[in-house]
Amino acid sequence: MQHAGIKDEIAPATQRVVEAQHFIMGPEVQGLEEEIAVYCDATHAIGCGSGSDALLLSLMALKPVHPYGQAAPMDEILALARELGVPVIEDAAQAIGTRDSHGRRVETQSTLGCSRLDSLQAAILRVKLGHLDSWSERRRGNAARYAQLLGNTVAGLGPGDFDGLELSVRSPRILDAPAEHIFDQHVIRVPAEERD
Repeated sequence: MQHAGIKDEIAPATQRVVEAQHFIMGPEVQGLEEEIAVYCDATHAIGCGSGSDALLLSLMALKPVHPYGQAAPMDEILALARELGVPVIEDAAQAIGTRDSHGRRVETQSTLGCSRLDSLQAAILRVKLGHLDSWSERRRGNAARYAQLLGNTVAGLGPGDFDGLELSVRSPRILDAPAEHIFDQHVIRVPAEERD
């Protein structure tokens, strides 16, 4: 669905990479890193080519993951890292644009970045970055609608009536500002005894 709305922007971006023949570490990667740093209010951003690359860097560090588009409890994680004397590498692969309870973008508090990605990926991601906020806002609207339909409380817990079916569901909390969940996924948990 995302591609259909931006394919006219992606074609020239990928063509730039092919014409320049800078497939690795090219100007698109540098451009993406600079744009992500600005977007996240960070000094630097370093693109990660794969989860394996990120894992290799994080073997001697705390590596919090911001699951499903919601910020991990970074204050507690940073305090633990200071106590242990280890660096922190945030994994925001599913959470770019997410804000924590202080309004800070995720991946701006970590000690160390990650490895590189190729220019073709970077060119496409630069196009997508311009649409990220509107896509996230649409997902937040969908999440609010799901919460309404399922009868969730503010805490994300409670019985709901969905087409006459009573369920005890648990879904992601709708966060208070300045925190922003981007709902990369909207996971709804239903107790085993209520599943078919």
